[in-house]
Amino acid sequence: MKNLYQILPAFAPDYSGVSSILFEMDILTVFIDPHGCNGQTLHFSEPRYYKFHCIPKSFSFSAKEVDAITGVDTLLIRKIKAALANFSAKAIVLVGAPVSMIISTDFRALEGVIESETGLPVISVDTNGLHNYEDGQKKILKRLIEKFTGSKRFPDAPVYDVHILGATPLDNWDDTAICDYICLLEECGARSAVCWGHGGDLEAISSADKAKLLVAVSTAGIYAARLLSQKYGIPYIAGFPVGRKRTESFQQYLRSFFSTQDPSMLENLQKDPSIPKEKGRILIISDQINGNALRSCLRQEFRYEEVHLATYFSLDPIYAERKDRTLLMEHSLTNDHAKYGPYDFVIGDPVYRSLLPSDCRYLSNPHLAVSGILYWNEYTSYFAEKGTEFLRLLLS
Repeated sequence: MKNLYQILPAFAPDYSGVSSILFEMDILTVFIDPHGCNGQTLHFSEPRYYKFHCIPKSFSFSAKEVDAITGVDTLLIRKIKAALANFSAKAIVLVGAPVSMIISTDFRALEGVIESETGLPVISVDTNGLHNYEDGQKKILKRLIEKFTGSKRFPDAPVYDVHILGATPLDNWDDTAICDYICLLEECGARSAVCWGHGGDLEAISSADKAKLLVAVSTAGIYAARLLSQKYGIPYIAGFPVGRKRTESFQQYLRSFFSTQDPSMLENLQKDPSIPKEKGRILIISDQINGNALRSCLRQEFRYEEVHLATYFSLDPIYAERKDRTLLMEHSLTNDHAKYGPYDFVIGDPVYRSLLPSDCRYLSNPHLAVSGILYWNEYTSYFAEKGTEFLRLLLS
């Protein structure tokens, strides 16, 4: 019963992770579901949907009970053709849901049939709603890399020096933060930078093999960066700067790299300088990349001696510290705090508060993949130099 949650809301599922990557791309995204999965993703996990500046080409197959018996193949092809008669798309992505898992949909067979019927490249992702958003993001990024990177489908595709991987609202990346990161990279010497899923469409993905640097800003982004690095030998970094001091050192390492094209210049980028610590202990409950970025600022600018990270999501051992840990069950957080606490402060999404002691000094920092629409209007960006003021106000 470890996966039974009685207090916390359901975290963003794997198919939401797929949708978040594809949201702004010129791709026809088809959920093989009765209708709920696509609607739930857009209405409760996707703030861009309410801004109306970009409406995704995302549809539900609207499977009925009879389709589980007769099969979805013929009807799915007919519906996809009807959709393409009304608007264009550069590719088609089939997204799995609990229903497609139950009826054992053969996605790879459907890929070939739909490609021959429509003339468009087709990929599928065998999500099922039983895993969290990171799993779905990793799957779709892997398929995009396999299908499009280095291909000749887009001969006039622009070439970018830097590719940002894994930036979606589910890990609190909004338009402003992404644009700020691109500006920072260009100020440090990159001639051009692009973010997959935010201005970076299939053309940008197809030319990723010519990139000079990959920047991963989520655990799914790290996974994609490793795939590209192993295949094309491109160096990559993980994370982003928070706070004035961290931003300055981050820029210094990047300028050295872009001026020399020497990957060794990036070796110490992830390390915090040794600074005398004066204050106490903080626990951050977050995804790993955001948690690491906040921890670096808390150490360098606020002199906290111990900053631990606990997460309900994946923890990459290369970027984890000795006392970082994964929370496997809902009440793992309660037990974790009892074992490693007390802390001067705990920073995390508001929904975690009820799992901790009443006298705990809790500071709210919403994580959209956890609380979704409940608190996404309360999130404040802390990218780069804004992070110093954000944490100063939070700790005051």
